[in-house]
Amino acid sequence: METNKRVFGTGNFALDIIYQRQYPEGFDTAKKCNPFVDELILEEVGNTCGNVMCMLPHLGVEAYPIGHFD
Repeated sequence: METNKRVFGTGNFALDIIYQRQYPEGFDTAKKCNPFVDELILEEVGNTCGNVMCMLPHLGVEAYPIGHFD
């Protein structure tokens, strides 16, 4: 008889957000202000506990993060 493994994770959870800054008119070092557009590349849960909680389901473990939001 096989039992399902469960993990409850408490710890630090961070939200990793990565943007790519693009300069449609090019970047000129002589200019004081270059117009730019930020493009969202990635939003993922991060930090040690968050990363482990994301990986465990791929190994067949039920993972439940427990967090407190302020």
